[in-house]
Amino acid sequence: MHFVNTENCKTEEIENYLLKKKENYLKNLAKNEKENLENKLSGKNKKEKKTTLSGWANPIIQEPLSKCFKENCGYCGKQVLYNKTKYENENEGDVEHYIPKLKNNLLAFEWSNYIWSCKTCNQILKRDFFNYTYPLLNPTKEADCKCLQYEKGRYTIIEEIKDYDIYKKRLETTEKDTRINYNTNIVQRKALYNNINIRIESISRVQKELIFKDILEQKRVYELENSYQEKIKELKDSLKYASYKFLIKEVFVEEFKEKYTDFVFDWDKYL
Repeated sequence: MHFVNTENCKTEEIENYLLKKKENYLKNLAKNEKENLENKLSGKNKKEKKTTLSGWANPIIQEPLSKCFKENCGYCGKQVLYNKTKYENENEGDVEHYIPKLKNNLLAFEWSNYIWSCKTCNQILKRDFFNYTYPLLNPTKEADCKCLQYEKGRYTIIEEIKDYDIYKKRLETTEKDTRINYNTNIVQRKALYNNINIRIESISRVQKELIFKDILEQKRVYELENSYQEKIKELKDSLKYASYKFLIKEVFVEEFKEKYTDFVFDWDKYL
């Protein structure tokens, strides 16, 4: 899990949209509660009217939120694409409410309560659960993310605070109700590192041989240059739709820079 500053993605359009949705909800809520009370007092056996919460499935919310999270789940880091079609259920990702709607209706209209999430973390594991004593670690809160370190495919509490019970309990809650440390995710993270590492190693070998292109046969230089371009393209393509983009950028890249000091690549452009 890595920090995502969603405030950087909030716009005036988003604020106005959510404010309008909130006002409409409160207006309908008051109207329905009044009618329900009048029906009850008059003895009318009418079905109680429910006030529907809605608004976050709109592209005004989904598109900028998914971009903010680089189309990766805020909890586990898996790639969850935003589909721009009109069919909401075609999206791989959800607008997840950190504090569930059933716990606080009005937070359903707060941008700061939104997290771009995969459907497994949101709909299957977390659902409407919220532990007020030991809440989930929140990817939109920098302090929550700073308490974590990446270690051999999984996230653990940093050494400096590993003995603080509250952080251990919160990570346990997060592990139980999201895929942050699922075995499949751990295996995939390790495999991703190895995959990128192999690509860079291969590119570096070609680069080293190209240093001597002035004394190589022209045919060999041509082969090397083509190979270099192909391998760079493969690396770019693999990063374009990668899962765990924040992990790659904040952890893997630093290791690659130390390991391959001569390898020059614009990581920010593709992450």
